[in-house]
Amino acid sequence: MTLVTYEPKHFLSDFFGNEGFFPKGLKDPFYGNPAGDLKVNVSEDEHGYHMSAVVPGWKEDEVHLEVNDDVLTLRGNHEEKTEEDKSEFKMREFVRRSFERSFRLGDHVDQDQISAKLEEGILNIHLPKKEEVKPKTQRIKIN
Repeated sequence: MTLVTYEPKHFLSDFFGNEGFFPKGLKDPFYGNPAGDLKVNVSEDEHGYHMSAVVPGWKEDEVHLEVNDDVLTLRGNHEEKTEEDKSEFKMREFVRRSFERSFRLGDHVDQDQISAKLEEGILNIHLPKKEEVKPKTQRIKIN
């Protein structure tokens, strides 16, 4: 009886080539994700909406927010530092150069009072709700 050692990594390398199972394009952090993989949480309370976006290592001057035609857009551009390291990356997942993500705002958001703060790699955005305008009832006297 002959014992054959099973080496799945070797098998995959032969089958898919030197790049392994994932082609080079899939290793790109932006592959198939036009938003640049910006992760955002949104919550709501009685005062408004709270958005939190993960932007580790980004500075305030690299992140921009704007409201145009009831659309809030988060945009960022991060200059990648060039290093003298001669090693070749086989997989590099934590480099993000730019992102853009938009959210449609409803009529109930007070767009003039939106505020944002960048703390410890988290961009916190507060979108306050407008004060509810209660309909005024007026009694009309009949003559």
